Amino acid sequence: MRLTLCVIARDEEENLPRCLASVSEVVDEIVVVDTGSRDRTREVAEAAGARVAFYLWDGSFSAARNLALDLATGDWVLMLDADEELHPGDRDSIRPLLAGEAEGYFFTVLSYLGPRPGADVLRDARLCLFRRRPGYRYERRLHEDIAGSILSARPGAVLAHAAVRVLHYGYLDPSLARRAKAERNRAVLLAALRETPDDPFLLYSLAAEAMGQGEAAMALDLLREAGRRADRGAPWYPDWVKKTAVCLIELGRLDEAREVLNHGVEAFRDFTDLRFLLGVLHVRRGDTGEAEACFEECLRLGEAPVGYASWEGVGTFRAWAALGSLAESRNDYQAAVRCYAAALSQRHDFGPALGRLCRILARVAPRQATAWIARYFDLSHEATAITLARVLEAAGAPGLAGRVLRVALNVTGRAGTPALAAGFAALRRRQAAAWLGGPVPGRPPHTDPPSVPRRASGVP
Repeated sequence: MRLTLCVIARDEEENLPRCLASVSEVVDEIVVVDTGSRDRTREVAEAAGARVAFYLWDGSFSAARNLALDLATGDWVLMLDADEELHPGDRDSIRPLLAGEAEGYFFTVLSYLGPRPGADVLRDARLCLFRRRPGYRYERRLHEDIAGSILSARPGAVLAHAAVRVLHYGYLDPSLARRAKAERNRAVLLAALRETPDDPFLLYSLAAEAMGQGEAAMALDLLREAGRRADRGAPWYPDWVKKTAVCLIELGRLDEAREVLNHGVEAFRDFTDLRFLLGVLHVRRGDTGEAEACFEECLRLGEAPVGYASWEGVGTFRAWAALGSLAESRNDYQAAVRCYAAALSQRHDFGPALGRLCRILARVAPRQATAWIARYFDLSHEATAITLARVLEAAGAPGLAGRVLRVALNVTGRAGTPALAAGFAALRRRQAAAWLGGPVPGRPPHTDPPSVPRRASGVP
């Protein structure tokens, strides 16, 4: 079975090498459709052995993807965007899928949010791998989809979910580039709405673009109009509920948000994000008992099943961090430490939990801090110890940071690892310089934990 990678790209000279490198040992052929690049996208693609075609941009992503399908010669097609890559741990899982009975496979797309790749991730599913057949075509100008075409051409065809992850970096674009993409998407959607003004999916998609630009009031108006016309069995309807609730919460219309979410958690009982949002709403209203019950229910549910557009962590580390914040608000610092430690055991780089934990240890319980850290963290893990020390120092507790590194050195052996030893020595130099009143070389800046981003359908 031959496999063709298809990519459409415009001005993607920085992203495209990462995308193509991720599939270099997986695919037999690469097709890149350039929709009007002014940079070296074409040269980058050709250097990787791709067949490159030019498409005169007319506002239709489907038409560009369908041109790529026309040029493909493989038995199967892997469709990725230029700002995506296959997860390194899943690349060996692709070829065995080609021998299966399914007509196509949904992959899990992990979209990084915020300034850099980290814990803030939106998880969704997309049909990325499918058989190449003449009748299979992408539909819709934007948020294009091929699953409907496959099922129309072959009723009863199996479209399965595969345990393959795609990493998406497009939401990390600099603000100017992000605004340019948003304006482009908005223009495409408005053009499509002029053709089919009653299409609720287009209204929902336009609302998503407005949310991405922080225009909650406009987004809510569009969502309300989409909801009046929507089929509640549509695959995007659960996310409509979620986005509507987010807008209402951001606008301070908490009673309306509660009504929407109460309906949502009954209709979509396994969609953890809705229960998490209900907890956020109760926090805003001061109903801490109700909020705690919601976040505990999130932990019971776990992460939302594949198929929902879900914030990663709402059934794991985000719920633990929310419970930690509630415990901290009632001055139960030991419970807060337990919750934050549980969050970090599931996602070690989750900034809000790490920052709040270290502030508690540095300011509230300095005497018990070293024992608590040794109890809840594996200090034999080099990265854990170094990260804790850096955040503690940034929180104004360099002495505690030093004790953490000293414990880690003892746990790992007298000399410790080179990185731990170097970290301890650097901390000592900074402490000495500060004591002498001189410059403090390499001192990390004091920063608050990163706020949760609002890109796409952000957490309030």
